[in-house]
Amino acid sequence: MYARLLDLRLAPGATPAFAGLYRQRISPTLTATPGCLGAVALAATGHEEKILSLTLWRAAEAADAYDREGRFGQLLGETASLFPGRDPDADPLDDGGEELVIEGYAAELALPPALGRALSGVTFARTIVVEAAAGREEEIERRAWAAVDRAAEEALGLVSIFLMRGLDRRERTLVLGLWESEEAAGRWERSEPYLALLRDLESAGLAAEITPYRVLCAGAF
Repeated sequence: MYARLLDLRLAPGATPAFAGLYRQRISPTLTATPGCLGAVALAATGHEEKILSLTLWRAAEAADAYDREGRFGQLLGETASLFPGRDPDADPLDDGGEELVIEGYAAELALPPALGRALSGVTFARTIVVEAAAGREEEIERRAWAAVDRAAEEALGLVSIFLMRGLDRRERTLVLGLWESEEAAGRWERSEPYLALLRDLESAGLAAEITPYRVLCAGAF
């Protein structure tokens, strides 16, 4: 499975408008796109203008075809007014700077096996981004799967986990956990198994960036 992650920075107060556009225009367009399996849009808690949009595809070729047909550029253009200081008539893919970052990942649904279940009944998310030096990819893979297995056994309220390996930046591994509620995620993160996982990463000299998000829109197609 191929995943495309859009990291967006919206203008202050623009998140409700983006969420509406995502539900009314972006999600239906993706639903009708061959090879698109699902999507989820997230807003960082405490920093609502920081948005992640994750689209899931059968293969990178399907996402590339979506780009070539112009649908991605058209939808992105409809969001132009939501970015700070952007010219609505400018090419949305040109000179995005820090306002728009697009990355590709090899993605695996680690928990559970059904994508429909993975993207339903979720309201809260956490991303754990691990950056590793070249040559440590196998170690990151091992530690990531250990974290997935431990959470699957002990984290109540955890709906699904996506494990994603960077294609453009091979040193980057991203774990996305989707939860029934923020309370469920908080209970897990206060537990000793979770704290032990963080100590394991730290002792291995791996930098991990953890960000909480609320789910704006999610669905499997």
